[in-house]
Amino acid sequence: MAIENERIARDIEAIAACSEEGAAVGYSRPTFSAAWQQARSYVISELQRAGCAVHVDAAGNVHGRQVGWEEPRFLSGSHIDSVPTGGKFDGVAGVAAALEVLRAARDAGERVPLELIVFAEEEGTTFNLGMLGSRAWTGSLRAEQLRELRNARGESYLEAGAPYGVDAARLEAERFSARAYRGLIEVHVEQGLGLWEAGIPVALVTAINGRRQYVVKVTGDANHAGSTEMRHRRDALAAAAEMVGALELLAHD
Repeated sequence: MAIENERIARDIEAIAACSEEGAAVGYSRPTFSAAWQQARSYVISELQRAGCAVHVDAAGNVHGRQVGWEEPRFLSGSHIDSVPTGGKFDGVAGVAAALEVLRAARDAGERVPLELIVFAEEEGTTFNLGMLGSRAWTGSLRAEQLRELRNARGESYLEAGAPYGVDAARLEAERFSARAYRGLIEVHVEQGLGLWEAGIPVALVTAINGRRQYVVKVTGDANHAGSTEMRHRRDALAAAAEMVGALELLAHD
């Protein structure tokens, strides 16, 4: 089965061309926007050209696999939504790689246990919470919670996603079933410098960093700038700067 790098490159460029106007740098495809819909339509069209059956689940995720394949299979894919002015390859590389495997299988007349998936709203910038498509599909987010999440226009995930297949009434019936899958493989672009510096072309992820966010309020005293001696000042910004510097050192150490 021959993989054609040129087709992967073409996919990446075609999806990159689907971007909102006005971005000085990078690419912008908010979930459920016209640019996002254009990119999703391109992927669906390529899946159909490869002879695949395409299904959009009730959470808004796109699934594509060879017609008639029902046995347990691998999931592979990623997302096509982006952060504002995001990179060309983030998410898209994983979608294009799985798409090319399905195309190559068609060309070779082979059957492959693979289902491409394009997750909806992975980045979290449209509804202020990430991985909505995957969370809703696997059941960790209920319809009531999706109804509370709002975009900048005040639309809920269910309202904004309805034209793109999101349907609260079908969520339970179309829930993820572990019995249908052998595992998940996501090809992703390297987002740091480690592999570049080491000259390593590809690697397997064995762990991922966790993240916690905190809101910290630093208080001080407001006093006259000209007459308040340094020993009497309690500058909140200076204290916050010391905290930031200390945390940076802690991470390096």
